Amino acid sequence: MAKRIRISNETLNCYGTWIRTEGIDLTQFNRNPVLLWMHQRGVVIGMIKDIRVADGEVTGEPWFDEVREESRLAKQQWKRARYVWVRPTSRYLKQAKMLPC
Repeated sequence: MAKRIRISNETLNCYGTWIRTEGIDLTQFNRNPVLLWMHQRGVVIGMIKDIRVADGEVTGEPWFDEVREESRLAKQQWKRARYVWVRPTSRYLKQAKMLPC
């Protein structure tokens, strides 16, 4: 089994908010699951494959295209990681509605 990366879960984030996994609409992301270098639009280093929603989290397998130097570097770091320690991944989420606690 390939190493997976967590895209989202229901833990409290650094902004004091959390996202309910069952409320995430992955339609757009599934159409174009690009993997960006350091949040930089246009610096695509690969994609996320096998996106899964299970046990309150969204995960996927990163695939590096090795076209750019950044992609080759990221792939080397990922391969060396004995455990999945490459932390932050981030995703762009647009708030549809805010529910009261």
